[in-house]
Amino acid sequence: MKSDLYGGFGQMLRQSVGLRQGENFFPFAYDWRRDNRVSAKRLATFVDEKLANWRKASGNDAAKVILIGHSMGGLVSRYYIECLGGWQNVRRLFTLGTPHRGSLNALGFLANGLSKGIGPLHADATLPLRSFASVHQLLPTYPCIMQGGQHHRVSETEVPNLNRAMVEKAASFHSEIQDAIAQNRQLDGYRADYLSPVIGVRQPTFQSASLTSNGVELLTDMEGIELRDIGGDGTVPAPSALPVDLDAGVATHVWGAHSSLCKEESVREHMLAAVKFMGLDMDKFRSAPPRRGVSLWLDDAYEAGIAFPLIATVQGGVNEQQLVAQAETEDGSPGPSTVLHKDGESYVGELTLPEGAWRLRVSGNIVPGIEDVVLAA
Repeated sequence: MKSDLYGGFGQMLRQSVGLRQGENFFPFAYDWRRDNRVSAKRLATFVDEKLANWRKASGNDAAKVILIGHSMGGLVSRYYIECLGGWQNVRRLFTLGTPHRGSLNALGFLANGLSKGIGPLHADATLPLRSFASVHQLLPTYPCIMQGGQHHRVSETEVPNLNRAMVEKAASFHSEIQDAIAQNRQLDGYRADYLSPVIGVRQPTFQSASLTSNGVELLTDMEGIELRDIGGDGTVPAPSALPVDLDAGVATHVWGAHSSLCKEESVREHMLAAVKFMGLDMDKFRSAPPRRGVSLWLDDAYEAGIAFPLIATVQGGVNEQQLVAQAETEDGSPGPSTVLHKDGESYVGELTLPEGAWRLRVSGNIVPGIEDVVLAA
């Protein structure tokens, strides 16, 4: 699998965020040929050890982990978080070009084989690839194979050269994640917003397939819709890089190829800003607390000499015992007044005004008052 080395990406994070390799920054290598469940278990052990060391060294018992997973690494991380309890230790997972719903390239490798030749040299990786559980776990999980006028899932279709047992076992890998998500959402402390997918777009990418006599033909359209404007990163279709349980609006879409997403400047800026934001105390950037004050229901005019109701509420969570309504003439001379007593969530009372124009103020002992003008005629 081709990919640009991550050294430059890691160096950027270390220099910009002040991370120190071996203390609070660790690359995690895994054998991509093995079942992703095995790699996820290794990741769990790795995180437990490194996080415990960092909590002790930093004195921060609440420290958590930020994971960045490229391609299959995102699947390994997701399985660890959801199926192995990793959500308790992970603050954020960034997935870069991760085939959450699979990749047509994997289908092509398994069904059609993979052999390369350069001059007199020839290498055939078909048999090894067909023996790897991890490659089967990259198969598309959505209906993508056209047969009988409809698209069907790989697990529902007899595809030449595919091992049915391995296909079904690979499908269970993804269903285990979805089942775990549903269960975890019922648990106290679980946060479903830990995942930030980065999706490559604008590259020619296979979206669907049709069966042939000895394999499959990979296609760049889906249900007759040409997706070239969306495409993907050249390996993972853009829709597939979005986890099943997330809305497309939470994803970051970048113009880039699968193998070099970590080198894209836009990806690096996004990651850097996101990581730095996690270190900010966002309480310092909150708006002012709700204003305390009185809200008053008052008509424009009432009949002079007849008592009319006053109804007010207090905003801002203040518990006033009572409110006072004081009327004044236009020149500021005091007029009639009354007390509004608490009645449930409101304060109620009655007031009688002589004929004329009055300024009415309703206030309490704690909250600032409210003034309005009323006519008695």
